Amino acid sequence: MVLLKTSKPKAVIWSDVISGQLGTLLTSLEPAVRTGLEAHALLHTVAAGTIVSEAGQPSAKICYVVKGTLAMTQVIDDGRKHIIGLLVPTDLHGRLFGGVAAYRVEALSDATLCCFDRIYFENLMRQNPDIERLFLLHILDELDAAREWLFLISGRKVINRTAALLAILARRMRPKSHNKAIPVHLPLRRQELAHYLGTTPESLSRSFHELANRGILQIIDPQHFAILDLGALIDISGHDLVVDDDR
Repeated sequence: MVLLKTSKPKAVIWSDVISGQLGTLLTSLEPAVRTGLEAHALLHTVAAGTIVSEAGQPSAKICYVVKGTLAMTQVIDDGRKHIIGLLVPTDLHGRLFGGVAAYRVEALSDATLCCFDRIYFENLMRQNPDIERLFLLHILDELDAAREWLFLISGRKVINRTAALLAILARRMRPKSHNKAIPVHLPLRRQELAHYLGTTPESLSRSFHELANRGILQIIDPQHFAILDLGALIDISGHDLVVDDDR
C-alpha cells in the first residue's frame, strides 16, 4: 500500500469527514468507543496515479474516501487494465478478517482518505455489534454497486451507457443540498472514459451533447456536468435512444 503525506485529523477537519457511513458509525457508538475510534483515525493524502492497495494482498487499513475518486481495477493476462468500479466520497474499501481483494485500488484524482488500522478495527467490531452490523450493510452496498456496473455496461447504445454512468455518479455524489442541479465530476479523461464504455471519444461527445440538447444536463467542461433532470437521465439509461453513427 502506498500512502503519501499522512496527517492526524484536526477537529475542524474531522467535522468535515463525518458524513455518510462514517458519520452513521460515529453517531451510533458509545462516547468512549467513539473517542477511541477517532484517536486511531489518520488522514492520508494520495496523488493521482497512486496505487493504494494491490490485488491479492491483505488489507493493512480500512479506508473511507473523504475527497477525490479511486478506481477498482483488474489487469488481465495481456496486460490491459480494466476499471470495474469507482470509489467516491463516503465509500469504504479494505478487506476485514484476513480476506484479500480481487482488484487493485488506485487514485484517479488527488484524494483524501480517512484510514484505520485493520487489526484495531476488527477488534472494535468484535466488541461492538453495532459496528459489525454497519459493515454488513457496507457489504450489501458493495453488491448493489456491482449490480450497477453490470447495468452500466449492458446498455446497447453509447447514450444508454453514458446516461447510466452519469446517473450512478449523480446518485453517489449527490450533496445534501436540495438544489435541482446535481454536480457530477467525471474522474476519467475522455479517451479513458470512451475505452471504459466501449466506444470512441467522438461517439461519447455526441452522447453528452444530445443529453445537453434535451435539457437533461449542462456541460460545464469536459469533466464537469450539472444534471438538470435526473429522472429523464435514468429513463434514457434504460431505453434505446438513437444517436447518429453510434458505435
